[in-house]
Amino acid sequence: MPKFLYKVKNRQNEIISSSIFSESISNAASELEKQGFVILEIKEEETDDVKFSKEKFKTIDDNTFLSLDEKKSFFNSFYYLYKSGYSYIDLFRSISSNTKNEKIKTIASDIASSIKNGANISESLSKYKNVVGYAYTMLVLAGDKSGKLEEILYRINEDLKREEFVKRTIILSMTYPVIVLSFALAVFLFCKFFLFRIFASFSSGPMCVTSLFFLFITAIIKILIIFALIIGGVIYLSKNQKNIDSLIQYFSEIHPFSYFIKNYTFLNFFSILELSYQSGIPVCDSIAIASTIVRIKDMKNKINKIFMRIMNGCEVTSAFAASEIFDEYVISQIATGEKTGEFDKAFANISNDCAVKLEDSIKTIGKIIEPLMIFVAGIVVCVIAVQFYRNLYDGIFSMF
Repeated sequence: MPKFLYKVKNRQNEIISSSIFSESISNAASELEKQGFVILEIKEEETDDVKFSKEKFKTIDDNTFLSLDEKKSFFNSFYYLYKSGYSYIDLFRSISSNTKNEKIKTIASDIASSIKNGANISESLSKYKNVVGYAYTMLVLAGDKSGKLEEILYRINEDLKREEFVKRTIILSMTYPVIVLSFALAVFLFCKFFLFRIFASFSSGPMCVTSLFFLFITAIIKILIIFALIIGGVIYLSKNQKNIDSLIQYFSEIHPFSYFIKNYTFLNFFSILELSYQSGIPVCDSIAIASTIVRIKDMKNKINKIFMRIMNGCEVTSAFAASEIFDEYVISQIATGEKTGEFDKAFANISNDCAVKLEDSIKTIGKIIEPLMIFVAGIVVCVIAVQFYRNLYDGIFSMF
């Protein structure tokens, strides 16, 4: 029964603060009024469950999802605590109390509270399948059901490490072009907001030191604002899964980014497919789980058709071949896996092949970006040169 804290005034005008147990706040107020008290303040005491519930509604919404680093933190803690013999309640309470991440704290707290109130791990974790990741959630539930949860959690952590490595490789390959282009943009903006203004002022005489100083400070502030807007836009886009999906869909139709996105998607798809199958999930259901990480609409629709064909009795190899999105190597590996009953090895081989192709596609993009970067930098230099000489000649001719 809920506990309510109240502050009342009695018939002697004395202020009394205490608490009362009642079914609702209205019943509690009615009971206090019957005792002759004038209610000054009454509110429900916030237990841990109430606090966690409020925090959940403030933090977790339909557009919230855990980043790669947050997933690593969550599943790494999950694995080591489960391996140490913690019960589910103690496990998620420990995650909640030992993390500074508000999203993880909220999720873990609510799961612990749900399990304490009689829900099982399946019901509790499934509420956050879109936040934690549908594929990983289904793998955890399959591991709990089959008794292989420790092994599954270990494999999930390994898969997250692989994804982090791929992400870091992509970032490193793009760092140099981004730095060069950012520097070129900064130089152009500095010339536009500072140097060109000085040249334009030749006709009215040289600028004083104070004016030069304020012009310089103004130019720096404008440049910082422009870069802040660019960085803010990138951060905003990266925080919303729908925005990320839209960008992936857009670049999936542009060569050579389409080749890169295709290999990256196949690598994740077959890695989850391998992990799902090893968890004891039938190959058909494993395909359904792995398809949830596919962000390209056309590819996702074709993979869903693979699932439907297998459900209707089609062989796995024939279903994959009919999709027309996989090359001969993939089909041959799946055929071997179907023949030997070792789909997990086939999926692992395909994942390794996709990793090699992904690395090649990153190198290809780098080779294309480098000359493009030089071309853009050249344009910036040309614009600066044209503006420089135009303002210089305008200033000189204006003196005559």
